Amino acid sequence: MDRVMQMLRTTIASLDQVFICIDGLDEFPQENLPLLLRRLGDIVRDSPRTRIFLTGRPHVQGIVRGQFVGAVAILIYPNLRDIRNYVGMRLERDDKPGVMDNDLRADIGEMIMEKMSDRWVGAFGLSLLLVVYRCILTGC
Repeated sequence: MDRVMQMLRTTIASLDQVFICIDGLDEFPQENLPLLLRRLGDIVRDSPRTRIFLTGRPHVQGIVRGQFVGAVAILIYPNLRDIRNYVGMRLERDDKPGVMDNDLRADIGEMIMEKMSDRWVGAFGLSLLLVVYRCILTGC
């Protein structure tokens, strides 16, 4: 990891402004997450024109805020209409079109939407958008 970090720092130093985007931070191995965040913090301190954009489920918010005091967190909730459209699109792409008629397709779509609890929706699509601005301004 040290070699990769050194290459990243060298590359960043040659650029006017850098955006580092990491999606799915909650899927990163939790035992390595603090080290990753410390390294990103080092990069931000060494390169003040670097911005970091992270996404992940809400449980990583505390860990990120522990490293980046000035992080701005935005909760993103799933749009049920979008989920309904996605389920409909997937049902339309059935690879065995003769097996499912329109009524069955509609019943399956409605059943999925009815069975979705708020908790399941949260697990399915609730994301946390963390935008880390120049931490030096806030003392991190």
